[in-house]
Amino acid sequence: MTVHVDFLTLRPEIYQFSKIDYAMKFLPDWYKSLPVKNYNPEYPGGVSMTMKGCSGLRGLFKKSLVIPLWCDVNISLGKAGTDVASWLFADECSNFEINNETDYGSFVNATNMQHMKFLSPWYGFSKSDVEFCFVQPTWNTTMYSDILHVLPGVVGFKYQFGTHINVLLSRKPEDRILELKHGMPLVHLMPLTTEKVKIKTHLVDEKELNKKVMRHGSFSHLSFVGWANKIKQIKKTTTA
Repeated sequence: MTVHVDFLTLRPEIYQFSKIDYAMKFLPDWYKSLPVKNYNPEYPGGVSMTMKGCSGLRGLFKKSLVIPLWCDVNISLGKAGTDVASWLFADECSNFEINNETDYGSFVNATNMQHMKFLSPWYGFSKSDVEFCFVQPTWNTTMYSDILHVLPGVVGFKYQFGTHINVLLSRKPEDRILELKHGMPLVHLMPLTTEKVKIKTHLVDEKELNKKVMRHGSFSHLSFVGWANKIKQIKKTTTA
């Protein structure tokens, strides 16, 4: 069986320049430039394997998808002890959503770590009940490893269609300005299946998107919490 997922966007520049794609297309340059082996007489036997032979790293890229950042964004983050944060997207229409401490309780202190949610311009749809785990693209973003942390989560595109990306930003003793660049991987989408995953990306207008959402059955939050699960249960009951 092949798992088919369609990703839709309303924005032509994102469809052209910032597609969700197979992660193998996002292998980092440092990895691609590595030799498979290093030769040095100081090594035992004179030969050592490099990270090019790491099956775990290769497996991550072979099996997952990547959502790249669709435009530059500058984030000004206040120092530890403050709750200051501001940002500007180069496209002047993208945005973050921020949850405050009343939403997540004692999870983190907002004066130490700032929550932000990238509001993704991509919508995912699938007939397969396969879920995807959000995984931080650490191999591509080591320059941000001390400050940018992608929060893990699991979603399925049969019962919901959002691809928003939750992150935490670590505050430091000094104010920080974080410059994130177009095209950088924001997150791996790791399918929780051994089946092959095939994706297609589509540029649509609002009418087409709304039709897709209506057919998908996720056109409305039917409850304050757990709405995707509620739709899932309703669908199972009506098709039984």
